[in-house]
Amino acid sequence: MSSEEQILSSRTAQGPSWMIFFKRTVIVVVALHLLIGLISSYRAYFQVHSVNINSSGLLQEGLLIQTKVVSYGRTPVDLRLEIIQNGNVVGLQEHRVAANEFGFYDPRTQTDSFSVLITPQVLDRLESGAAVLRATAVGRHQWMRLPPPFVHEVNVNIK
Repeated sequence: MSSEEQILSSRTAQGPSWMIFFKRTVIVVVALHLLIGLISSYRAYFQVHSVNINSSGLLQEGLLIQTKVVSYGRTPVDLRLEIIQNGNVVGLQEHRVAANEFGFYDPRTQTDSFSVLITPQVLDRLESGAAVLRATAVGRHQWMRLPPPFVHEVNVNIK
């Protein structure tokens, strides 16, 4: 048997050339989706990358509190900013970080930031002294599991 005959017999044993091409294409597409799914599963499990509060240690009227949230973009993330003092909770703002349009396929993070101005109405609800400025980010259910909230706290003094 010559080498040409061996090549032809091996190709016919596997099937026509279009079938070989189709099988290889399907294998590449499945492998690509498994890789994307592996990356996406991490993003579904953790959802929030980071939360940062930029504030001086002293809360007073007219102070601007800046908050930055980075999510993995698979699902929307809700952020709640509040001041806690002696069991008294004063909500400052609630904010939603949008998800990517195609959350499974799009690995980009979503970054959002907002600012809150401390007004006299907020300070009237609190006493002078130590307090905690808390930002809590909560994702969405994925795989019948709600991830734990991502919490960032800053100790502050109220004037």
